[in-house]
Amino acid sequence: SRLFNGSALHMINTSEDVQARQKIWVICEGKHEQEGALLHLIQRIMPGAENCDYEFDSWKSPRAGRRKFRTNNKGDGIFKKFIAMLFDAQQIGFDAVIAVIDCDCDRGRINSVNAAQDEPTVLFPRAFGVAVETFDSWFLSDEAALSKVFNTTIDRQSNPESNRDSKVTMRLLRNQSGLSLGLSECYSKLAETADIALIGKRCPKGFAVWKDRVAKL
Repeated sequence: SRLFNGSALHMINTSEDVQARQKIWVICEGKHEQEGALLHLIQRIMPGAENCDYEFDSWKSPRAGRRKFRTNNKGDGIFKKFIAMLFDAQQIGFDAVIAVIDCDCDRGRINSVNAAQDEPTVLFPRAFGVAVETFDSWFLSDEAALSKVFNTTIDRQSNPESNRDSKVTMRLLRNQSGLSLGLSECYSKLAETADIALIGKRCPKGFAVWKDRVAKL
């Protein structure tokens, strides 16, 4: 897992600040999310994000494989895994869970994640979401941000949520620009500069839903 301090730029914290800090467990697909991009988005969306510490873990291998999500008897596998996150988070000592996975053309994932978000028998704070079709799609939404990061003029990309190969598209745009950055670093820079409202407008099924949930934490 990866640890991030939400107030890295603040050199001095009072004792009250330290006591008030929240511990957030962030579950996501993999390295492109964990290496800065998702953290930047959360910090731009969630109120009080600077007073939180974050621990990132992989959806496929929670807590670096040291332990598995607890199981329960209700719903399908996706629903069970998301509900298990909440029980585990409480047991481990987190204050909230933020999770996002890719849809990957499986609309059933959206239904399952929405059901876990709305499950009334578990009150633990959470913001669950599904990126349509993938996390990469979100960063195709703002051509101005793309142009700034890639230092070249990028045309508006067609419906990002309909792009089933958004990672391929992003890699092509980067290669054409001549920029020598990995995709993880590109996404991190885009997450800092992209218009959040525009991403929500252009990715209403995935990003907008997740964003609203994160904003309410």
